[in-house]
Amino acid sequence: MNIPAILLESVCFRLEHENGKELPFYERGIKIDRLLIGATLCALNNSPTKTLPQNCRNDICERTPDGLDRRIKEQLGSDLRTANIISDLLAGAGIVEVTQVQNPETGRLIKGTRLLDQWCWDSEAEDAEWPGFKEAAEDISDQIISWRRDLHRIPEKGYELNRTSKYLGDQLDKLKVPYQACAGTGLVGLIEGALPGPVIGLRADMDGLAIKEETGLPYASETGCMHACGHDAHMAMLLGAAKMIMEYRQCLRGKVKLLFQPAEEEGGGAEKMIREGCLEHPPVDAVLGLHIGQLISELEPGQVGIGYGPVMAGVTAFEITVRGKSAHICTPHQGVDAITTASEMVLALQKIVSRELDPLRPATLGVSFFEGGEAFNALAGKVVFKGDFRTVDKRDEQFMKRRIEEVCKAVAGANRAEVTVDFIGSFPATVNDEVIVDQLIKSARKVLLPEEIVEIKKPAMGNDDMACFLEKVPGAYFFLGSKHPEFGDQFPHHHPRFDIDEAVLWKGAAVLARATVDFGDKFGK
Repeated sequence: MNIPAILLESVCFRLEHENGKELPFYERGIKIDRLLIGATLCALNNSPTKTLPQNCRNDICERTPDGLDRRIKEQLGSDLRTANIISDLLAGAGIVEVTQVQNPETGRLIKGTRLLDQWCWDSEAEDAEWPGFKEAAEDISDQIISWRRDLHRIPEKGYELNRTSKYLGDQLDKLKVPYQACAGTGLVGLIEGALPGPVIGLRADMDGLAIKEETGLPYASETGCMHACGHDAHMAMLLGAAKMIMEYRQCLRGKVKLLFQPAEEEGGGAEKMIREGCLEHPPVDAVLGLHIGQLISELEPGQVGIGYGPVMAGVTAFEITVRGKSAHICTPHQGVDAITTASEMVLALQKIVSRELDPLRPATLGVSFFEGGEAFNALAGKVVFKGDFRTVDKRDEQFMKRRIEEVCKAVAGANRAEVTVDFIGSFPATVNDEVIVDQLIKSARKVLLPEEIVEIKKPAMGNDDMACFLEKVPGAYFFLGSKHPEFGDQFPHHHPRFDIDEAVLWKGAAVLARATVDFGDKFGK
């Protein structure tokens, strides 16, 4: 019969789940099996007679002019009791809707049975399993752009995302996706497939930056903050993926968690969501996310960049306090100059990367804050300087922590000063799982052209706390090129005039949706 095999399996699983027994089973003396269920579904879907099994062709459902089934006539037997039992079972499993409909001939109200929209299919379609997510994503491209512009108008910082959270909640309500709050203003939505399978997490960060926007766009920020890193687009693409997955969830194996995360820019949002259980109940088996923009310089607009292993660096911030002894500038021998001592430390630290690390493993170290001294004619008694270092290898991170302390203490000792080294924050590198990347590439090929998929050979040295999710469960973080069609990469991330090419947003949503259902099919059987 012309019925998608995965849809029939979904219906049978739903029936088994509701009744606590496997097909075939007997219900009030009637044997319920896949043939009977399949024939009934075909009849309810208004398929042509030729699509029904041979022994069902004489007993197709009669339909009233308004499209509701007058009743499910018997499909394999000769009595109406069978049809009523099947109707009740399918209604109890949420597959059909049983209503009252007026018989156009007699005017009497009779029982009508209608296959709910989410269980219908195109009986003439050649691809009987999954729809074309490329076409589906292109169809909702304008909606994704609209979501992005709405969110672009209302950027907020850190965890103070009340308007953003409310907007996302309203959209999830419209999509009929249940959700709950997490980490304050974060949200976790849950889409349940009809078949058992893995739980896939899809993550999008929510927060903006304390930057005054200068783009002049008609949908520019109204809040004094700015989405200058693409998080508005990330949320919009995740909503687009959710919309597509919801429309075909009757064929989905497993569950999908939508992880809308606060406080990526300020750090800590991912860790807080994890502490509050976003990866549990049900436990997440794999997680996916993407970043839009110009972080990977070789990506052209619309190209997707996917890499194995580390794709973004880990970062550790440090604060170093140097204590000397103040004295008059004309009697330096009576004091200990904290400024010259700290300056020696800054220069010595640069040699850790250039002379002590493997040059084939990316790493950076920079000092971005230096403060000390109180008067132009007095030696500084105290200096504080701050910075961070970035690595993609855990061994290099541990080595640099140790060497920063050793170098600073050695320089301090040589200058009769004292030093305190504090590591004030650390986030891990973003490391992709090879098995997940392999499957992600296969999925991307189903919705993108070959030249639109680029393997990332070297990691970006930026940091993203998507890494915290990837430390807990296997997954992948990929990138979508979106250099602005007019300005190119002239205005990078975190610039007051940063903007993206909105025409590529559907591609991110399509890859997320396609990969999600493919993961379920591959790992859920």
